[in-house]
Amino acid sequence: MAPEEPGEPGPGGSFALLARACTGTAFAPCGDPGMTCTPAPPTGEAAPPEGFLTCIQHEGERDCPATYPDRHVFYASVEDTRGCAPCGCSEPTGGTCSILASAFSDASCSQFVVGVVVSSEAPFCGAISPGMALGSKSASVVSLEPGTCEPTGGEPTGGVALLGAATFCCRPAPLPEPVPA
Repeated sequence: MAPEEPGEPGPGGSFALLARACTGTAFAPCGDPGMTCTPAPPTGEAAPPEGFLTCIQHEGERDCPATYPDRHVFYASVEDTRGCAPCGCSEPTGGTCSILASAFSDASCSQFVVGVVVSSEAPFCGAISPGMALGSKSASVVSLEPGTCEPTGGEPTGGVALLGAATFCCRPAPLPEPVPA
């Protein structure tokens, strides 16, 4: 059987199938000298699922021998470093604005001298009559069209690393004996 491809874990780092392997000295010789027997599960515990009745387990990702051809690889944990690159915006383009710039001869902006509309779309240079004293100035927005920018960043980063691999090599379930008719 071909090796199983691990599925990518979901947001919580979990997989759909869980395996638990026990180690110890609970093995005994069987009637067949080429076999090793284990006791039945304790009362109240479920028996192994179909396809996992007779298995051997190896640490790491390993190939299985021909006598135990059904290969299953399980992982103890995952290291999830998935994320996104920081989002940003390019320099804005296409924005325009215009203001009304005014000059006054007194300090309280009440004695109007001159006013002119200044736009970001065209340069302006103005003059005030020589000898005219200026005491204050003001500016007010006439129009404002913000520019636009192209979004940047947001690309996926990182990945998922599967850690603590264990390979289970199992014998296929025996076919049921034919029932005599």
